[in-house]
Amino acid sequence: MMFTPLALQRFRNDPDGFFATFKHQWLISRDRPLELPGWHEHECDGWYLRHASDLPAMKLLGRNNERLGYLLGVAVDAAGRPLKGTIRLPLSPDDTDFADGFQRFVEGCAGRYIVALLTPRYKRLFLDPVGDLAAVYDAEAGRAGSTNFIVQGRDFIDNPVIPYAMARDGRANYTMGHTRDRQVRRLLASHYLDLDRMEPVRHWPRPETDLTTRHDTDAVLAINDEITARLRDIFSAMLHSERVILPLSGGRDSRCLLGAGMPAIDQAEWLFTWRFHRQSGQDSECAKKICGVLGLPHREFLYQKLTRPLKLQYLQRNGYAIFGTALESLAISESLPGGNVMVRGNIMGILRATNWQRQREGVLNLPHALKRLRSGFSAAEQMEKFGPAYMDYYDSLPENAQRKIYDIAWTDISLTHGQGARSYGTPQNFIVNAFNDRRLLALAMQLPLAYRRSDAAYDRIIETTLPQLQGIPYV
Repeated sequence: MMFTPLALQRFRNDPDGFFATFKHQWLISRDRPLELPGWHEHECDGWYLRHASDLPAMKLLGRNNERLGYLLGVAVDAAGRPLKGTIRLPLSPDDTDFADGFQRFVEGCAGRYIVALLTPRYKRLFLDPVGDLAAVYDAEAGRAGSTNFIVQGRDFIDNPVIPYAMARDGRANYTMGHTRDRQVRRLLASHYLDLDRMEPVRHWPRPETDLTTRHDTDAVLAINDEITARLRDIFSAMLHSERVILPLSGGRDSRCLLGAGMPAIDQAEWLFTWRFHRQSGQDSECAKKICGVLGLPHREFLYQKLTRPLKLQYLQRNGYAIFGTALESLAISESLPGGNVMVRGNIMGILRATNWQRQREGVLNLPHALKRLRSGFSAAEQMEKFGPAYMDYYDSLPENAQRKIYDIAWTDISLTHGQGARSYGTPQNFIVNAFNDRRLLALAMQLPLAYRRSDAAYDRIIETTLPQLQGIPYV
């Protein structure tokens, strides 16, 4: 039977509506033939990678011009170079260490992307460090893609673990790989999907990844400054290679991101704040002060009423995966001028140890770990539904990662279920988090918990990049 994604079934007589709705989305499968309006198709050894034409695609070649696969999205490599056009890697599929070398290339990239490795021997799908360009897969059907609406060709099969009605009403959130459909799983960020077996395989952190906490003051400051330097390289590469817009608030994340990007901030299209409730109003006033001190232009976008069609479109785009707070700013987000890369400071929360309240390194407190999944269930229900699976997950980690379990679970599980799924719902501009980099995540985990909890990491970034803003309070 010929496969037709649910997304296309909903827009069977409206190809323009399909393309406008499912921006930045993608599908990888063996299905043939399949025509998706406004999408591109690449065939590799019996697999077909299809993606919306507004999702950047880079061909990956080996040192002898062998086709290795594709990178979709926006990425900066380990050396701070933006990845554009055809990318030639110093690797060959004939190398005995090819798979490891390719994996290290992926692990060194920052941004929001997927990488499809498609050679005669290896068929693997990799995600960016926190799964911001999120992926789901149907093992029985042999498909992986951006959302349930893209990989499913049938109606939803109810997931009894997290009932859809509870998610719809805001009483529960999908987590631990669950989606609305019982058969469709979400790929966790630090795992690649073995496409031949349709099984996820953990690849990061490696046992040798340096996550050891430093306590010497000089070492801690050196790590903090290395974080600033790497963040500067990533953001500057994006500023020089993309049409970047930067949301600026009264918080620490966006201010530190601005500081890291100052050497090239004149390349940004514009800095802005959206104003849709009291807190965002305070953010906007603070952002105006910051831009005034720095002599930078600032734009403000005002409240827009959320309509039912816009809400329905948002849910279709993310595959009915997430509801919640994103709806508060949805209308204003979609009213922004489009076609840009919106660089944000999300994920920098790891610098303040947000998931470690009253916890110690090297000790797993399972009730706390389950609470941090933010599933919405009671403590007893969390233990029953997710306790055994979480312990299996914990046991799969190398010892260095087990000591950092709350950071690892947040970046591997929580963020791809949350902001990764949510970002498909607001595609007017392509959202990228500059801190989405495994080197940055590892460095952040090397900082002592007390140092992180005191916001000292943020203070150091501002002190070394924007000392003139130290007198402007956060809001």
